[in-house]
Amino acid sequence: MGTRTELLLRVELDEDLPDEVVVILDAYARDEAGSLEYLPEHAFFKTRGWDRALWHRDFATPTARDSVQFWMDEIDNPDQWRLLVHCCSKNAEKAFEEFLDWILPFVDGAPGAFLGYLLEDDRDALRLIYAPPAPSDESVYLTVSSFSSESHTNSNQLR
Repeated sequence: MGTRTELLLRVELDEDLPDEVVVILDAYARDEAGSLEYLPEHAFFKTRGWDRALWHRDFATPTARDSVQFWMDEIDNPDQWRLLVHCCSKNAEKAFEEFLDWILPFVDGAPGAFLGYLLEDDRDALRLIYAPPAPSDESVYLTVSSFSSESHTNSNQLR
């Protein structure tokens, strides 16, 4: 059935972000992901309701704007893609983890940089998300083991 899980992810993305990723994130931010014609071969896009998984909010996620925000930073860091996700929903198919597995290889972050967190109703502690390499306490930290191209096809990278 799945527990309610809150996801907060705030990242800068690679300047040379592939066009297909830009198209997908832009459509997601406009709540039009369900109308995309092309989807990558990744487990996230095979989860039930993937196109709405990051759009759910409730009293626990008082996001001022949309749950998914994606933009090109023209002020602080010109030509830098930014992504902010803050949502809360049932995570029955581990869609959040699959999303992280898909997007984290495109993150432009220093090793060990804090990227966000997952908070599940039935856990006492946050699971913090760091750019690899991160601290190795598996009960607390969720990370991708590398930013290799293998991460794009292997969803078992997450712990």
